[in-house]
Amino acid sequence: MPEVDRLWADCLAGTGPLAAWLAEDRPPETWSEPVPLHSVLASHPFPDLILWSIQATSSGS
Repeated sequence: MPEVDRLWADCLAGTGPLAAWLAEDRPPETWSEPVPLHSVLASHPFPDLILWSIQATSSGS
């Protein structure tokens, strides 16, 4: 989807609606772009995102 590619390309450059939405740490229901958020996030450009986005909890927590 070219529109998703553009959203991610702009985001990686620090611009565009996805970068702004992420920077503001807004909840998913506030996403108002024409492309559904699940389509945007499902096609993220980071093949190992799951490995670094889920932080391991310490044994003390």
